[in-house]
Amino acid sequence: MFASVLPVAVIAQGVVGMVSWSHRWYQPSSGVPAEEIGARFADTLLGGLERSA
Repeated sequence: MFASVLPVAVIAQGVVGMVSWSHRWYQPSSGVPAEEIGARFADTLLGGLERSA
């Protein structure tokens, strides 16, 4: 079960928004590799969805 009390549709739209605009703000010259950003996005998403025991 999800930890969030938000409707699933709102969560889904938030996730899509988080990743779908990255092409607009990501700068390869920033020193943060795209792989690192992807890994941290995944951590944020999965950590936010897991329910604490």
